[in-house]
Amino acid sequence: MPKASITLPRSRNSNIHDTAYTFTVAATNSVGTGSASTASDSIYVPPQVVFNIPDSSATLGSGPNAVLAGVVSGGFGSFTAQIDWGDSTSQAATVTGNSVVGDKHTYDSTGSYAATITVTDSFGQQASDSIVFNVTGANATVTIPSVGTSGIAAIAISIIAIFAWVLYRRNRIAN
Repeated sequence: MPKASITLPRSRNSNIHDTAYTFTVAATNSVGTGSASTASDSIYVPPQVVFNIPDSSATLGSGPNAVLAGVVSGGFGSFTAQIDWGDSTSQAATVTGNSVVGDKHTYDSTGSYAATITVTDSFGQQASDSIVFNVTGANATVTIPSVGTSGIAAIAISIIAIFAWVLYRRNRIAN
């Protein structure tokens, strides 16, 4: 009977993600004579997908309401997203940069709805997070706008510009 042994690397790091591992297989015949055949290969474990919605709940009144859906980090390759709106409907969403961009969804009646967004990377790794929508008006429409990195930068620049203007005005009035 032939014998085979596999040598796997040992890691002291408990985080196995974002690492390449090399393993070796050695095979000999059952009596141990002759030379062993060996083969090596490696496997890459991508970084873990992380998805986080900044707010745990939002109140939606009648008409349009914009809600930020969250930020994706880690993972590998491109991403897809699925939104379960909590009212027996779901739809695909787009991941642009590191943010989830949804379409519009209308809640027909008032109540609380736990919406869950699941993000999947190219390797099939998934991460989910939820937000509770407290709908206070009929026909409340929620939209998940794209903010992304450039949107956050634009907001930061606007805040700095307003701060600088306030300082300028305060100094001008004082003098």
